[in-house]
Amino acid sequence: DILAEMQFIKIYDENEQLILTHRAQFEAHVDIYKIIAAYKKICHPNENEEDLHILPLLHQYENPVIEFYNDPDTGMVPLQYL
Repeated sequence: DILAEMQFIKIYDENEQLILTHRAQFEAHVDIYKIIAAYKKICHPNENEEDLHILPLLHQYENPVIEFYNDPDTGMVPLQYL
């Protein structure tokens, strides 16, 4: 385990700038609405969009993922803490 962790740290250190660049590109192009729509279809493949609104869990809140995403108190966690 120690050797594997050391190897991970070595690989990360060698590629840190590339990782951070790709992370920034990914975060700049996140479309939360498309992600939510995809998950709804995955979770309820036999339901159409109109039927999804009657589900109690989804009806309880307008959209908890969007609320979380838009909440300024849920800022990004710095990479060094991940």
